[in-house]
Amino acid sequence: MVHTEIVLRQQQLLLRSGSLRQRLANEANSLRRPLAMMDLAFTGLRWLYRHPAWPVGAFALWTVLRPARALTLVRRAWWVYRTASRWRQWSVILPKFLN
Repeated sequence: MVHTEIVLRQQQLLLRSGSLRQRLANEANSLRRPLAMMDLAFTGLRWLYRHPAWPVGAFALWTVLRPARALTLVRRAWWVYRTASRWRQWSVILPKFLN
């Protein structure tokens, strides 16, 4: 290749690279808000992990103020746990019967 062809090819590639970067930036703009919300959620989860006394204290306060609702929540949670345990057992046993 002649030097001028190489320079021309380099300029073409630089232009293409610039247009691809601009396209990527435009497409990434649509993801900015959902990613910011996910970042905020992860920050909140990290804070809860580092300060576990706050949710426990809030639940304790809620239990004192609304014991009937707290008992209902505990019953539902226990029902979900038992149902999930049964489902897990059936998911292991059931494929043996279907084959």
